Parts: sequence; structure tokens; C-alpha cells
Amino acid sequence: MEYSIGQTITDYMKGNGIKQIELARMLNHDQGDLNRLLRHKSMNLDMVIRISKALKFNFLDDLSLQLTSEIIEEEQSLKQEKPI
Repeated sequence: MEYSIGQTITDYMKGNGIKQIELARMLNHDQGDLNRLLRHKSMNLDMVIRISKALKFNFLDDLSLQLTSEIIEEEQSLKQEKPI
């Protein structure tokens, strides 16, 4: 599973009716720069934290839940492949 933090943030904003210009203002950031930033799969950890605080949503927790789920699925798949 691939994780795109930019897409995750964008989806959250769309789902909550938050426009990029609003987030850009919260971050004191240029909207064009924010738009480019959100198109990337990866992002500086400090920026993820700033965005999480601004939107009052923990995107790191979201990533952790997805990663944990992926690890569990991989472990279960490996157990099924091993002969008993």
C-alpha cells in the first residue's frame, strides 16, 4: 500500500469543506506553494505537524493506523504461506 500524505490532507480538507486558501492563511503560507506541497506523496515532518495542528487532525496517527494495518496484513499473509 502506498501512502500519499498530500492526498490524505487534500481528502480531509475536501471532506470537511476546508479550502486551500484557508489552510494557507492558517499556516501563513502562499497558496501556490501549499498547492504544490499537497501534490507530493511525501512531506517534511515539521510541515505535517503544522498542518495537523492547523486542521486539528493528527495525520501522523492516521499514517500510524494505516501502517499498523499493513504490517498485520503482511504478517497474516506470511503465516498462511508457511507450511504447518
